[in-house]
This record gives sequence, C-alpha cells and structure tokens, in this order.
Amino acid sequence: MAEHDQQRRQVPNDEEAERFVLGACMLNPAVVPEMVDALAATDFYRPGNGAVFAAIVALWERGDPVDAKTVSAEMKGVGASDGDLLTMISSTPSTSNVGSYAALVVAHAARRQLLRLSGEMADAAYKLVDPGDIVDDALARLAAVDLPLAHLPAGLMRTSDLLTMPESDRQSWVVPGLLRRDWRVILVAPEGVGKTLVLQQVGLCASQGIHPFGFEPIAPVRVLFVDLENPSGRIASGYRLITPYLAGRAKDYDEDRAWLWHREGGVNLRTRHDRADLEAVLAAVRPDLVCMGPTYKASIKAPGEGYEEPAMEVARVLDGLRMRYGFALLMEDHAPQATGGRRDLRPIGSSVWLRWPDIGVALQPDQQTKRLTLARFRGDRLENDWPTHLDRGGPGEQPWVGRWETGRQMQEAF
Repeated sequence: MAEHDQQRRQVPNDEEAERFVLGACMLNPAVVPEMVDALAATDFYRPGNGAVFAAIVALWERGDPVDAKTVSAEMKGVGASDGDLLTMISSTPSTSNVGSYAALVVAHAARRQLLRLSGEMADAAYKLVDPGDIVDDALARLAAVDLPLAHLPAGLMRTSDLLTMPESDRQSWVVPGLLRRDWRVILVAPEGVGKTLVLQQVGLCASQGIHPFGFEPIAPVRVLFVDLENPSGRIASGYRLITPYLAGRAKDYDEDRAWLWHREGGVNLRTRHDRADLEAVLAAVRPDLVCMGPTYKASIKAPGEGYEEPAMEVARVLDGLRMRYGFALLMEDHAPQATGGRRDLRPIGSSVWLRWPDIGVALQPDQQTKRLTLARFRGDRLENDWPTHLDRGGPGEQPWVGRWETGRQMQEAF
C-alpha cells in the first residue's frame, strides 16, 4: 500500500513522450511549426529536454536546418550529448503521431501547474490569508492553466451548415420576436419615462404566457427580476398595474414563474461575494429570462479607475452566467445627462454597453402623445420584431400597447 501511494505521488511526467516529440522534430522538421504552436520549453519536465526543444525552436525561427548536428551546435554541448540526440531520433516510433506525444506532454505540464497551485492555495489558507482573496487568485490562475486540446471545441461548423440550419436547431424564443435564449438586449431612456415599467411588462407577461406587446398567447417561461435601484414600493406599484390583466387573461396563471431579487443599493459583480449571491439566485430560480438593471449599479469603480474596466468585468461575468444557465438577458440603463440642450439616448458610462448588446433600444418619449418610439442606440445584430412604438394602454389594458408601423414581421415565431 505504501509503495502504491509513493507511485501515486510521483510528479506527473512522461519522459518517453517528451523524447518522442524531440526525436520527431529532428527526424522530420516539417512537424516543428505544429509543435511550436502546441508546446513551450517549460512544458517539458526534464530541463534537458526543454533545452533541446528551445534549441529546435531557435533554429526553426532563423530558418536554419533542424537535425541532431545543428541542435547540438545550438546547445553548445550543454543539456544533451550528440549520442543522446541520436537516440531520441532512432527511438521515435513515428513522426505522424507527434501530435499525440505533444498532447501527453502538455497534459502532464497542466497537472504540474495544478499541483503547484493547490499547494500554494493550501499554504495561503494555513497563513490565514483572506479566503476570498485566495479564491479570486486561484480562479485567475486556473484560467491560465494550459490544457491539451483533446477534442474539437464547440462551435465549429461548415458555413453551409449555418446557412441551412433549421429553425428547430436555433436557440429557442423566450419571447417570440423579441428575445431568444442567447440574446442580450439593453433598454435606455431618460428618467421618468417608464422604462422600468416596460421591463416589468415584458417579464411578467412572458411569465404567464402572454406576448408583452401584442398580447397573443405564447409559451410561458420562468422569469427573474434583478432590481438594483428601485425601492420596494415602486416595484410593487408597477406589478399592480400589470398583474390583474394577466390573472384574467392567462391560460395557466402561475405565480411561481416570476421571481424578484431586490438589491436596492446595487451589487458589485467584481467581487466574488456578490457574484456568488447572483449565481445562487440563478441556481435556485433557473430562469429562462432575466430582467435586470440598471446596468451601472452592477459594479463599483475603484479609485482612479475609468468606466471601461468595471464594465468589461461585469460583461464577462454576465456572459459566463448566461452560458451556464441558458437565459435571455434584458437590461435597463439610464441615459447620460443632456449636453448642449440635447439628450443622448445611449447607456451611461462605458462604451462597452454600446458594443455588448445584440439589440440596443432607445425609448424616445413624446410628451404630447405619451407615446414611446423604440429607436436604436446601436445597429441590431439580429433579426427581431420589437414594436416601432409603445402607446399608453387604456382602462383594462396593459400599461403599454405595442404598435408596428409596417405590421408584424415575424409571425412565424409564434
């Protein structure tokens, strides 16, 4: 048993695979470019083998011949003898399998990285370093671990496959015409024009199987509201305007399909604590649609920092959560204050929020008609059927009624 534990504790490495890689490079220099992309000298466990690989790369980069003689000369007799290099060449079974040999080398290098990281995490824990700092550091370093490519990555396809992809293979509609499961939409408007109510109407209607603006039946979905700003009374007043209509019209009214996570003071998704809180909520609710905002209250700037860094971090966090939990994301944000008498309807702060969404809707109010025009603060990436206008609903109607100037364009989505 003790002998077995000793073997299990040996540092992961494969001396044979390392030598086969080097022998293949000297036997058939045509494989060197592939190995340069796959390996680094530090991936080799034996320092001498790493030195041989570094010499091979140096020769290849200069355009010099690569063989036992030139490699030996490049190394100036340090690290491996001529006889050792010739043995590497003669013992290599096949140059055509060099990719498999390299994958073994990289896999063992990754295991050694993980062992070093776990040991340093344990040392930090014993030294009573803040656990959040240990986790944040470990996550950053885990992302840098070089892993072997064991299979083709997801997302590879022929262009013709994409062009002929049937509707059934695309991401499903969460709200037909408005939001698919992998879409990101941001609504922007000046204060007080009703963007929060628009967000609430979209989410609550979708949760009860009613289209938010056309009011025809759709498949109901689970919805999570993440409110980072409004007091509870303001949130409740919006819900009271919407839910009576739904309770009377929904085919299968179910309160368990709509949830609220209320954080009036905002969150800081740059911290592990708040990221973990949001992920715990998502794991509990498992929403198809997340209605969240305002965007600027999802992070906190560090002293002396600009707007770009926190926005990029939040965007990465949200994209990671969307991929893991498979929800569509509808966010709201404020527009900057007017300059020169003109209000620019775009997200406040970082330009990341101009580039990031698939659809960027600017709600332009008309004070005389009480109508909202749904313009764009960026060009649409995706075909959609958002209304061109929203009109105030009358008695017994929803707060907003959708209007399409040229008619509905995507009836096939229903």
